[in-house]
Amino acid sequence: MTWIGYAASIWVLLTYGVMAEHGDVRPFHWANAVGGPILVATTLATVGWVPLLTLTITFSLLGMLGLWRTR
Repeated sequence: MTWIGYAASIWVLLTYGVMAEHGDVRPFHWANAVGGPILVATTLATVGWVPLLTLTITFSLLGMLGLWRTR
């Protein structure tokens, strides 16, 4: 199951990257930058599943980076 989680994380991150390069994803950046830290805290408090944490932390950072680049 862990490898499936990592594969899913990679797939989601790749599709997010493609969207960021080829369209207006500012709303996604906001959602990830604001919602990500809350999801990280919730995940740590409940399950602490590493693939989910990896995905959520990466999305948060990408959201913040995206907001910075498109300001």
